[in-house]
Amino acid sequence: MATVRVVLGVLAATAATPAALGVAFGAAWYFDVDGLGGQPWQYVADRLRVYILLGAPIAAFLTLAFGAPLTHQRMTMGRAGAIRTGLTGLVTGALPFLLFDGYIIGMNMLLLASEPYTDESLLAAARWSGLGAWCGLCSSLAYWTAVVPGTESRRSASPQIE
Repeated sequence: MATVRVVLGVLAATAATPAALGVAFGAAWYFDVDGLGGQPWQYVADRLRVYILLGAPIAAFLTLAFGAPLTHQRMTMGRAGAIRTGLTGLVTGALPFLLFDGYIIGMNMLLLASEPYTDESLLAAARWSGLGAWCGLCSSLAYWTAVVPGTESRRSASPQIE
């Protein structure tokens, strides 16, 4: 039964990222953020489709390589709460974008570029890391919902020494 829960958790985490991207792009189009409101929906849907095709495998990889082992380690310690899992997803989702943008800005500074960064590039970096954090939060909570509730942690099942 535990294996089925883990497989369902990985599938839920992988499916949550495209859903989170759909919500983010739909809201950006509806509220005319970043000029998407003036575009026809087909244009926005094509961009969304590309990001979903790129984002779903990355979500599956991050879940299998990092999120699932960490969550199961926390389950054995009795600390696999939704808030901790969600915050871990926030950081894990934003971290690749922050590292990439930090690398680009740092290299531009090392190469003594005339403008290593601009306000627009910093705003774009913040938007991308925010989108990554949103997808990481949704993915981690989807995994947590499928795997953690209703399971007994080893710590709580063992006798407590006072």
